[in-house]
Amino acid sequence: MDKTSELQKCIDRRNGDKARIRELKGQLSEMKTDDMLEIEAQIVSRENLLESAERSIVRPRGDSKAFLSDDYAVLRCKPYRFYFGYEYTTCPLHGNDACCDNCEKKEWAFVVWRNVSGGGREEVFRLPASDLDTTDVEYAILHGIGIFLNVLQESEGRDDR
Repeated sequence: MDKTSELQKCIDRRNGDKARIRELKGQLSEMKTDDMLEIEAQIVSRENLLESAERSIVRPRGDSKAFLSDDYAVLRCKPYRFYFGYEYTTCPLHGNDACCDNCEKKEWAFVVWRNVSGGGREEVFRLPASDLDTTDVEYAILHGIGIFLNVLQESEGRDDR
């Protein structure tokens, strides 16, 4: 494959390799054919696009933390804390977790807390695992967050669907 064709393929790729584009551009810089001028214009366009994409990447601010284990998952994202796993349970039969320490219906729960002034937190949402259709912790926490966000929007009188 000649260098012009390789350069064209590199440019055409959605996430073209910037280093390889520059290398080929340098090797072909002495050629000033119409094809080369068109390729140079495409190179400049692709480089600008890649630089723009790099600038638009959102960098994490450190305000959120995620933890994942085989039996629980946690996401802290101010002002909320999301949890799914064994440490918090609920009973779909009785509707809470306090009344049934020996209840056979008790199951893992998805729980959401909201930070309150003074450094504490209050529980604002709880679902049993059976409402999430899974006990896979990764899927359950994602599904629970989605359900919570839908309920939150509905409670604010919004329906952005």
